[in-house]
Amino acid sequence: MVSDEFLTSLSFSAVIRSVGHNLHLDYLLESLRNQSLPPAEIIIVLPYGVPAWDTPVPNTRFIHSPRGMVTQRAVGIKEARFRYLLLLDDDIVFRDVEAVKRLFSEMFRYNAVLALPYSPEAFPQGKRRLIYALFGMAVPTSKRYLGYTAGGGFYYPRNPSFERPYEVEGGYGRCIAADRDFLVKNSVFGDPDLERIPYALRDDGAFVLDVVRHGGKAILVGNVPYDHLGGARKLSPQRLLSSYEASVFNNYVFWRKYIKGRYRMQIVPTIAFGWHLTGISLFAMLSCLRHKSVYPLLGVVRGFSRMVLEWCGGKR
Repeated sequence: MVSDEFLTSLSFSAVIRSVGHNLHLDYLLESLRNQSLPPAEIIIVLPYGVPAWDTPVPNTRFIHSPRGMVTQRAVGIKEARFRYLLLLDDDIVFRDVEAVKRLFSEMFRYNAVLALPYSPEAFPQGKRRLIYALFGMAVPTSKRYLGYTAGGGFYYPRNPSFERPYEVEGGYGRCIAADRDFLVKNSVFGDPDLERIPYALRDDGAFVLDVVRHGGKAILVGNVPYDHLGGARKLSPQRLLSSYEASVFNNYVFWRKYIKGRYRMQIVPTIAFGWHLTGISLFAMLSCLRHKSVYPLLGVVRGFSRMVLEWCGGKR
């Protein structure tokens, strides 16, 4: 059991990757300041050329890096002053002043390197559950270990219960408590191949899985509530295009680098991944009807084109 005295004295760095000043980020900073366990420093990582701004939140500093979700997080990890980190996107807000304290408490209690909070929106809901499971994109399970399918999809709790955390190989990176010493020692900073398209997809999963592959434990914990303010953002045509392009290409990169090699008989993951792509194509067509736009289908075509070029290049 982790003592309250130890947690109260804990110093950690909050690392926030952002593309610039916005109202959601202001809400996040205020949320961090109000935590019972506030960060000893807050690092906001911005792309080169994006100006910093005045903030009333103490111990906040700005650093710059090349643009990219993976790159910006990596720079923040390297620049942090403290061993323990809270890695954040810039569009979440904690609903509970004890949230951060609980997250770190579970991380220490179960000797984990990473701790991620459970969020229902991270998993399929309603009728989508059946479709996702059919194509192996997201499959419900009663097991306490949440890994990846042969096609690069993931398992998620059928009936979530948090009497103890789930061990995981992946997850959303909006909020992650982390042990910086482990990350630096094993050079776990994320995979830059997954930010070649300007839409974040599978980069968080690769980050978590890389920790597990190096012998670290990652856990999914309950009772750390937060709101994802960016979840209601309307998708622009360009974002629709990039999201479906990444749905094909980033999934291919992730599957090829992290999943395929787990299997002795390569035909098994290859068929599973092809079926996964079939599901993505179906969702793209449904999205075209929903948004009355051809951009999802164009994104899939671009993703397949990139995938074929990548595959041909790897054969040389």
